[in-house]
Amino acid sequence: MKKASLIIAILATALLFFAACANNDDNGNGEEPTPDPAPVTQDPVADTDTDSDPAPEPEIEPEPSAPTGNIHPVSDFGGRTMMFSGHLPFSGVWGEPDPATAGNYLYERLQWDNAQRLQRDFNFTIENLVIEYSDVLPLLTTTTMAGDAMADIVNASATVWLPAGFNGFIHPIDTLNVPNSDILGAQTFGHMRGWGLGHYWIVGSNEPNHDGLTLGINQDIIAAIGAPNPIELYETGQWTWDALLDIMRLATRDTTGDGVLDQWGIAGQPGDIVVNFFVGSNDGVLVSDDFQYAFDHPNTIEALEFADTIFRENLWQFDPAEGPHGGWGVNFWAHNQGRAAFFVSHTWNLSGGDLPFAFNVVPFPLGPSNTSGNTWLGNDRHGQAFATASSWAPEDLLVIVDELWSWAHDEPEMLIDYGLAWSRGVFHYEADVQRQISANRTRNVDYGMIVPEYFWVFGTFVNHMIYQDMTVMQMIEAYRAPQQERLDHFFGGN
Repeated sequence: MKKASLIIAILATALLFFAACANNDDNGNGEEPTPDPAPVTQDPVADTDTDSDPAPEPEIEPEPSAPTGNIHPVSDFGGRTMMFSGHLPFSGVWGEPDPATAGNYLYERLQWDNAQRLQRDFNFTIENLVIEYSDVLPLLTTTTMAGDAMADIVNASATVWLPAGFNGFIHPIDTLNVPNSDILGAQTFGHMRGWGLGHYWIVGSNEPNHDGLTLGINQDIIAAIGAPNPIELYETGQWTWDALLDIMRLATRDTTGDGVLDQWGIAGQPGDIVVNFFVGSNDGVLVSDDFQYAFDHPNTIEALEFADTIFRENLWQFDPAEGPHGGWGVNFWAHNQGRAAFFVSHTWNLSGGDLPFAFNVVPFPLGPSNTSGNTWLGNDRHGQAFATASSWAPEDLLVIVDELWSWAHDEPEMLIDYGLAWSRGVFHYEADVQRQISANRTRNVDYGMIVPEYFWVFGTFVNHMIYQDMTVMQMIEAYRAPQQERLDHFFGGN
């Protein structure tokens, strides 16, 4: 600092000298030049007094940035335990992955490391409560009534979250206020789901979902009967109920000449075919918004009448020994015999892709009264619900789930790759993988698919269709009272 002061003083003196020389120089016009203003210098006393340098400007220390996780500022949860029941996707808390046994060690390692980071930085631990799923709602009910929920986060299907939400046992997710939440905002890693009673009740990860329904195609039969390929009909906008019916009629035949049908149009559990596909693809309604029996909705009637044609004409595969009633297992797995042109396709009922015939999948064709684009009707998906009798604030639980599911961090495409691994091991073509996964975006949900045993009546309807002992309207009216009782019981008489 002393040397710097001396240099400044020398420079100032030099500037004064050159300025003076410039003022004494004749400018050629006989006028005295206007002197330049003297430069401002430091106090000469200060410049020469090497023992009294001016104090330096104080340096402002930047505020230390608050530590953050993948999404949220780090909070100290005080070493508490967060309990969840069921499966928490992408949790990374099921045990450290082993390279020798992990399905995808890289991704599972990222999930594990992320979960350990979260528990360490936010100072809490995660534990899992293992119970039978049938016990979830009863146990959640009793522990909530006692003021201490069995778990803080509850894995819940619609048969749990709908009555739990109705009775105030879980928080509506869309009422939470968590700044920068991924689930409430960008939805890169997770999202709200479970819409009912005016709210979203659960959260779910963005992993590709495998529980959609499509229509399986036995391509060997399609080729043998000379029918148009349903994939081509679908891609050219000609895939309709009538096109489906034409192929089913063409496929249903006696191939051996013994007078007994041994090939059919469609295979599967008959009641499921009716409600999942025919009612679902025609925007049919099972329960009204005010929880009333609604099988007399025009779209539902139209779907039942179409189904009546199929079963009246014996286009559905049944076991000759068991009769048209059969058993659930016999009917559900009948497609494995390779004797039906179409069948109900789940990812998990395709024997890992090892079927005795060439197959593809296609969305079920839209019914004539469809306006939504939905191709099937089903129960709503499961997800994570936040218990109201938990000692944790629901906002903190949402932060935890946000952080857990953000294991892919700045490469969210890894969620897709990780989630599609199973489907790509089952289906032989990527187009089938995409059609099966896409079916989750064309699922219609109705309260009637959530109320226990309510939609089972469609199996009884099929029996009436096979034996033709009731018309569609007679069936609808005959079962109105017992079906309404189920609704009243489930919704507490509302």
